Amino acid sequence: MNSQQISSSFELAGTINVDTGRIELLPEGDISYYPSGIKQLTARIKNGHFAFAGTILYPYGLRLILRSSGNYISNYFYLEPGRQKIVCNADSIRETPQIINHTMTEYRTNYLPAVAAIKQKFDVYETLNDELKAMLFHYVKKRPYSYVALWEIVRQLHSGYDPLLDSAFMELSLEIKKSITGKALSGKLYAARVLQIGLIFPRLELLDTNNRNVVIPGKNSSKYILVDFWFSHCMPCLQQVPKYKEIYQQYSQKGFEIVAISIDNKKNIPAWKNVIREKKMNWIHYLDMDGKLSANLSIDEFPTNFLVDNSWKIISKNIEPDQLNSFLKEKSQ
Repeated sequence: MNSQQISSSFELAGTINVDTGRIELLPEGDISYYPSGIKQLTARIKNGHFAFAGTILYPYGLRLILRSSGNYISNYFYLEPGRQKIVCNADSIRETPQIINHTMTEYRTNYLPAVAAIKQKFDVYETLNDELKAMLFHYVKKRPYSYVALWEIVRQLHSGYDPLLDSAFMELSLEIKKSITGKALSGKLYAARVLQIGLIFPRLELLDTNNRNVVIPGKNSSKYILVDFWFSHCMPCLQQVPKYKEIYQQYSQKGFEIVAISIDNKKNIPAWKNVIREKKMNWIHYLDMDGKLSANLSIDEFPTNFLVDNSWKIISKNIEPDQLNSFLKEKSQ
């Protein structure tokens, strides 16, 4: 039995400039990256102090969120087995808390300076994003046993699949690949490959607004389809609705369709249907209950969309409404 399979205890003693309230350890995205027994641990703040205790297999990427008041949420940090202290500033949102352990030392000493060097050279988002993935690949080659590298691949995948992430993952040690996080990441990388531009959109079994089973890709006479992943309480998603309505009104009779896939849970189905009705979103709507299929495809940022042609081949990802309008205008001429 290797060290990956042995649970170790941890104690995290914290201070924050808030007298009372509740603070929570927040996992890094999908819970499948963590052992099945992990829960979102909550601690009470008393006179600016709080404490967590539990078991941990290896360094985890986590955040802290203040649930009781304010909008505080920390940046990511690494928690290891053993006793550690953490210092937070409730007035500094997205701060990296002060915590000392071996993984955080690597993160601050090696990884963050490499990121800073890239950001100094590139300020265009697309170029910066590509360069950060390339940097991460070289970082993993030098440090195949690094849990910083493992969790940074997880984070980079949030912004979209890139073959460099597969290459970086392959450079990790066998021990880390076989960890629970490593196995989950391997599965998500595999699923994300099927959403590359130029490939056919993957098969999904969904529900329609009448709770009937439907499957996509399906027969559709449209020239272009926008597959839009959203949910009923997603403000960025709802902010796009007026523009989508304008586009749909102008191009729905010219071969354009929208297939909206909500990740709402069973409790929010009434809210999902109400939003569709009240905002007059008169396009096709399906439900991916609890977002399980979306999560399997590493779709965990919303809205996320894919523009496909009449063969359901992916021709664009996360196209902005203005770009979509320009594309359809050009194709309709």
